[in-house]
Amino acid sequence: MKYCITKASFMICLTFWFVTNLAYAQEFADWYYTEQSNEEDCAQKVMQENEHQRSEPGRDAIIHCNPLLLNGNLLDYGAFNTHSRGVLTVMKGEPDSAEAQRIPFKLYLRREGKLLERAQIGFAQDSKYEIEISQVLAHSLPGDQLIIDPVKKEHWKAKRILKILDAC
Repeated sequence: MKYCITKASFMICLTFWFVTNLAYAQEFADWYYTEQSNEEDCAQKVMQENEHQRSEPGRDAIIHCNPLLLNGNLLDYGAFNTHSRGVLTVMKGEPDSAEAQRIPFKLYLRREGKLLERAQIGFAQDSKYEIEISQVLAHSLPGDQLIIDPVKKEHWKAKRILKILDAC
């Protein structure tokens, strides 16, 4: 059996196929960019002013723009929330390089402008090189600030303050 299709019929089918697929492509692009935008919005909400106390020692220290690692990977600020899990470390140098070093830090939780006392949270003011972040977040509420403060003054550039969100 031989099928005969005219040039006009072929062009109509081709146009229909193109318009249909273009609509799906546009829908996908809209969804993708909305998701990307939401992650960026979440990251901007999580990142806070780091309240650096600049000092001469450490002025030339090499601290990556994101010195925080969660399970050995750069912390994704857009995905950080009360449900985050993993081992948090703070790094000096380029995190992916062989010269990168873990640095000691202290953690604090700030709620409504006031630091939570050691009696309320067991980890406060203890110097550490790593901590399971879920232990910290178990004591937090959405809106609290997690203060990650390097112990040594020369590492002041690594200080970070993160706003804790429930989920974004």
